[in-house]
Amino acid sequence: MTFVFGSGGVLFLVEPAITNYGDGLWYAFVTSTTVGYGDLLAVTLIGRITSVFLTIYGLIFFGCLSAVIINYYTDLNKERGEDK
Repeated sequence: MTFVFGSGGVLFLVEPAITNYGDGLWYAFVTSTTVGYGDLLAVTLIGRITSVFLTIYGLIFFGCLSAVIINYYTDLNKERGEDK
């Protein structure tokens, strides 16, 4: 999550359309979750590279989060003897 907050600051500094840190954080969050509303766009090279890394980060983070949750419930079912 530190990467998302840091990226929000970077985007605020380099992107002309992102006029405050809140907008930078919003863009970073929307990009990392792969929602992509399109209300803000990265137009600079650094902004676009940051966007690519945010997307990759989001895919890895939420993929791992899903795996941890599934593993937890699988282990819980094994402990209860419900695994068939």
